[in-house]
Amino acid sequence: MLFLQPPGENDSVLWENFIGELIENGEKIIPAALSFGCEKYCEYLQKVKDYERGKNLPNDLVPCSVYFLFNDKRDKILGCIVIRHKLNDALRFSGGNIGYSVPPSERGKGYAKEMLRLALDKCRQLGINRILLTCDKENTASSRTMKANGAVLFEEFVNTDGVLRERYRIEL
Repeated sequence: MLFLQPPGENDSVLWENFIGELIENGEKIIPAALSFGCEKYCEYLQKVKDYERGKNLPNDLVPCSVYFLFNDKRDKILGCIVIRHKLNDALRFSGGNIGYSVPPSERGKGYAKEMLRLALDKCRQLGINRILLTCDKENTASSRTMKANGAVLFEEFVNTDGVLRERYRIEL
């Protein structure tokens, strides 16, 4: 069984392994991890708690909830997903309400699909009924994950870095 859980105090080694694998594999996107500017897990955990409450937010960030995906063993973070409670101009352009990542060693197992499905339940609880999702056009795995959860492609656009991206919408 897979489940989402907010980062906890006992997850520091699991978090370091998760981030380490993403960095080691040259990942471009590391949601709510190094993007929060944290090198130590205790700093990260505090920022996750603050940002969920909208406290101490940098000007370019919005309130968000962070969840780790675990299985019953709970011995490895199988994915990380961030739900942004609202959108600013930058997120409306590229980013959307939800960002997620699965470490390379765990890809192709359906974890992203299930993690997004579980996150949509959290969105309903938060009262977020219109979800914007974006991904690089070449990221067909992410596109399939979104479509499997009811996302509809409504636009392609070129990001500020010149990469062709897609915008999807899910109505809850």
